[in-house]
Amino acid sequence: METHNNLKYSRNEIYAYEIGYRVTEDGFLQSPSGKHIGYIHSSGYVKFSLQNKMKRFSVNAHRLQAYQKYGEKIYQKGLQVRHLNNNKQDNSYSNIALGTNKQNVADRDRESVLKNALYASSFTKKYDYDKVKSYYNKTRSYKLTMQEFDISSSSALHYILKKVC
Repeated sequence: METHNNLKYSRNEIYAYEIGYRVTEDGFLQSPSGKHIGYIHSSGYVKFSLQNKMKRFSVNAHRLQAYQKYGEKIYQKGLQVRHLNNNKQDNSYSNIALGTNKQNVADRDRESVLKNALYASSFTKKYDYDKVKSYYNKTRSYKLTMQEFDISSSSALHYILKKVC
């Protein structure tokens, strides 16, 4: 099953639910025996681990809560599980909803949107677009231009050449 960003979900929530794992209305993970479980992953999400036929996998609490609330609709293409208050650790029933990527981004506060944008932009290389365009116009070669400016893909070079400033 592919998600909005081409991640694959293997429907672990269904298996966890079938063997008795639950998320309470207040958002706490419970084992089949009723014991509180889970840990906060480095991503900020609350998770727990299971083992099935010698395969170990993890389940996100927010996705299990969404499965409990919406059933298999959580696997519908184009939908995401949202934390309405932007708190990845608040898995309460009233804080979990389904929506589009656009709605999910709208749930975030301005500060976290800017923080994520700055983080993402730190990975992009900065090019002198005029120099790249000038060099390409002289050589008319994607290969030479990519080598000269250490551009990793032809699609990146295409974007640079077609960029409207």
